[in-house]
Amino acid sequence: MNETLYKHVENLKSALLSLLAAGDTGFEGLIGITLHEISGVPFRLAASGSQFGVDGKPVYEEDIICFEGKRYNGKVPRTEVLSKIAELFIKDNKMDIWVLGATSQISTQLADDARELPPVSG
Repeated sequence: MNETLYKHVENLKSALLSLLAAGDTGFEGLIGITLHEISGVPFRLAASGSQFGVDGKPVYEEDIICFEGKRYNGKVPRTEVLSKIAELFIKDNKMDIWVLGATSQISTQLADDARELPPVSG
């Protein structure tokens, strides 16, 4: 990565880490707004507490996409990601797409393992 691009990436990560982790004005809110702009689907954030792997759900039931936000300075722990996916099965959420928005890179090994899990919706 060239030096200028690296500096921009570091500045962006620093700005993201300065946000609160949760709430409308935090990292979760930013993920919801970004996904809304990409997909056209409006989202609501979950309240604090047991969220079963979902920080944000669509406003309308027919829009079956949800997201989880992970704001970490370092590596996102493997167990953290896999436990969030497991929680989706516990709640039996009906969705086609689960988006993980993170401030740190997710390894290819973890992404490959997550893809091997059976689909949540049924």
